[in-house]
Amino acid sequence: MTPAIEKLRESLDAKLSEIADIGESMRSVDEGAATIAGLFDSPDALAGGRALLEGVLASDGGEQPFAIGPSWPDPTAITQALFLLLGRDHVEKQARALLTARMGSHTPLSAGERSAQLAKLRRELRELEVREEREILKAEGNGFIPRRAEADAKVILGVWATDL
Repeated sequence: MTPAIEKLRESLDAKLSEIADIGESMRSVDEGAATIAGLFDSPDALAGGRALLEGVLASDGGEQPFAIGPSWPDPTAITQALFLLLGRDHVEKQARALLTARMGSHTPLSAGERSAQLAKLRRELRELEVREEREILKAEGNGFIPRRAEADAKVILGVWATDL
């Protein structure tokens, strides 16, 4: 392996790390709260909670409709029922407060900012991959150089089509 290829691979690793960091970056408080409150906007999203509440309301009160044990409802249905009982506005307000506290000193990215940054980083990654493949082709006259496992086959074949 040549020093040029090693340097390119270091740059590729750094670029892949940047892409992962952006992908995992925090959403804005507004986006997070809207996503959570958005559960109320789909008629099917809270169906389990509605069924649970209907079951409680339909019981005659003589026995507990749900006891801890095998008949205990699905935790998702319990969460959905709580969402319904609390209401959309309260859930959104609490989500906003929790997300604001969790945000701390992190700078959130909006969906648009995240998309733009990821597109830019992916273009830069592709340029590095093309340069890497060209260096590999030049160096292979002195022996086989293995490709990275995550190398993009389209990039490799594209370089071969234009450079060979």
